[in-house]
Amino acid sequence: MGEALEPFGQEEAKKDDQRAAEIFAKAGVTVVDMDDKVMKEWRAIARDTAWRDFAERVPEGATLLKLAEDVA
Repeated sequence: MGEALEPFGQEEAKKDDQRAAEIFAKAGVTVVDMDDKVMKEWRAIARDTAWRDFAERVPEGATLLKLAEDVA
């Protein structure tokens, strides 16, 4: 049953992304799309900075990050 809902979920998530981009742009924030290459670069930087900080400061933070990476 979940597979049947996946196309709907994907489409609605894209609409949410577009709405969020419009809200941020209206507030004067520069919004850019990231391709796979840029996303991999961003993850590498984040892993060594913000993610490490999150894992150290938040109880179970490392576990939460691992779970998020497993589904990404």
